[in-house]
Amino acid sequence: DDQFLNKFHSSNNPYFIQNNANINLNITHDKWNYYIKTSGNYNDMDLFSKTITEFTTSNEEMINGYDKLPNNSQKSESYKFTLGTDYRINKKHLLGAEASIKGFPATTFGQSNSFDTISVNGINTTMQNITNTNTDHYDLSGNLYYKYKIDSTAKLITYLYYTNTQTNSHQNINNERDLDYKKTSDNLNYKIQYQKT
Repeated sequence: DDQFLNKFHSSNNPYFIQNNANINLNITHDKWNYYIKTSGNYNDMDLFSKTITEFTTSNEEMINGYDKLPNNSQKSESYKFTLGTDYRINKKHLLGAEASIKGFPATTFGQSNSFDTISVNGINTTMQNITNTNTDHYDLSGNLYYKYKIDSTAKLITYLYYTNTQTNSHQNINNERDLDYKKTSDNLNYKIQYQKT
């Protein structure tokens, strides 16, 4: 694939947009610590792309590529929200809990590809072939943890954490054929980690 990124060098280019935002808040009172983390990401990219497939058994080649407008449109949104707290029992022992959702309400991704050309013996036949793909995805997780400070350079951390992941995808080809995909997974895990600095 040839990505003609030289078209995007201008700072005021309307075809290439990326935005990110993060907010963190931390509050400590006596032995309690509370924190909130939020982040967001938005991308909007219209690319000029071209793919050429040549067949060695004939004079035929298939070209999926740009015409006068960007033919590969990609848009995505992603949000994450985390809420947590911990309690310091003493200098060596700490208990905590955290909950997080990525995709609030969902992480979305959309892509549209278009323009195909079939060339036989140098004669081109152009047809519009449009594929639209939209995907929603989110992750929900929660964990309980315990930290034990062995000495000034080492600590032991135990985790009990749960994750739930869901993905829903829909693809449409030339407004005629629809394909749907859905996947869900749940996991409960326990981990012990030794850290030394």
